[in-house]
Amino acid sequence: IARDLAARDAGSAAAQRDLWVSLWRMAQMGAPEHGWAAVAVQLEEMDARGVLWPTDRRFLEEARRQAADSQ
Repeated sequence: IARDLAARDAGSAAAQRDLWVSLWRMAQMGAPEHGWAAVAVQLEEMDARGVLWPTDRRFLEEARRQAADSQ
């Protein structure tokens, strides 16, 4: 649901944030199709578009680290 809402409103920082938070939670649970790489990609895309909240930047670094560790 979060992915669909984020796709419908790509300019909404809140919808994009809801998506990465959902992906983060799934990655924490070990969901293979929604792993840390998916979280990192979502956060990187948000950063590139300028909709990543400054307070969330630390999560981008953590997602990158988790993605690298899980490979």
